Amino acid sequence: MVKHEVSKGVDFDCIGNVITNERAKKSITQQGFIVDRQASLPKGVRVNGGSLICQSLDRQGRLQNTTLMNGVERLSIESIQVEHLPISQSRKVPKTFRVKLVMTDGARIQRIFERTFSTRNL
Repeated sequence: MVKHEVSKGVDFDCIGNVITNERAKKSITQQGFIVDRQASLPKGVRVNGGSLICQSLDRQGRLQNTTLMNGVERLSIESIQVEHLPISQSRKVPKTFRVKLVMTDGARIQRIFERTFSTRNL
């Protein structure tokens, strides 16, 4: 879960809504991702993987869970250190993260998707 102030620019939550003061509590917004048991399946159906769920605030500032996709085995977000910069400069640069999503059908298919991104507005 990530909590941050509402910026002066245009930012979006994890399901594409523009983050405004309506979608915040005391000017702090929050959003996050969890992998949970697969949603929207009839009782008794075999589950392969879980559901990737986005947690964000609705227009009344209440936490809402939205299923983004099913068949997710694992989601990881890891910080990548910037080692070539002196310590005095490292605080001023954006932080870099690697996001990895592992998807499966529970039997033969396993796909790994990976992206690296950097923060802004620090």
